[in-house]
Amino acid sequence: MSDKRFYPSPVSVRCTPEELERIKALADAYGITLSALFRHAVLGEQQVKRKRKVRQPVKSKKELARLFAMLGQSRIASNLSQLAHAANSGSLVMTPETEAELKQAYKDIRFMRMTLMKALGLYPEDAGSEEVEP
Repeated sequence: MSDKRFYPSPVSVRCTPEELERIKALADAYGITLSALFRHAVLGEQQVKRKRKVRQPVKSKKELARLFAMLGQSRIASNLSQLAHAANSGSLVMTPETEAELKQAYKDIRFMRMTLMKALGLYPEDAGSEEVEP
């Protein structure tokens, strides 16, 4: 049996679009969900304490957009599939050029991973001095 609590019914609140934007901004400012904001406003200290992960806002939308642009331009999934097929069939010839291209692909993927982690606030901004620009 699941140890999750069951909350039987949602509560709806009607508000104007402007009010909704203000409420969302307030919840974002506190780093909580809309539901938590309403429970706190209505119940105050009487509400049941919940163990939930704290929402982590995106630290750098510019870095995140850059990463998504890189991923959109890449053909990583297709290329990896072709490489795996060639390796499984025994037709992958490992030349110095192929090895260099694989190493560069590895560096590119590491760079994208580090950029994504930084943008999501999961890694310090100044970390990763050894990273290589693609």
